[in-house]
Amino acid sequence: TAFYGSGPSFIAFLVNTFLAASKNISPKSKLNESDVIHLFQNVISINDSSQKLEKFVQSIASKKGTTQAGVHFLKSQNLKKIMYTSLHRAYKRAKEISIEKQGPK
Repeated sequence: TAFYGSGPSFIAFLVNTFLAASKNISPKSKLNESDVIHLFQNVISINDSSQKLEKFVQSIASKKGTTQAGVHFLKSQNLKKIMYTSLHRAYKRAKEISIEKQGPK
C-alpha cells in the first residue's frame, strides 16, 4: 500500500514541485507542465534501473557545474532520508489502518 498506493502521489508531488520551482525561478519561461512531465518520462524511459540512474546523474554532473551544485544540495538536504521516511510513514499508517479494520479482539 505504501509503495503502490501512496508512491504515485509522492511522485506526482515531486513533479509538481519541480514544475512550480522551475516557473518560480524563471517566470517568463515558456516551460509548461507537459515539458516537465516529458522530462521525467524521458529520464525514466532511458534509465530503467537504479544503477543506470546513478550513472546518468554522474554523466551529467560536471565538476563545479550547475548539475553538481543542485545534486550536492539535494544530498545535503538528505533527500534520500526524506523519501525513505515518507514511504516508511505511509507503510506504518497502512499497518495501523489494517489493525483498526480488524477491530478489537
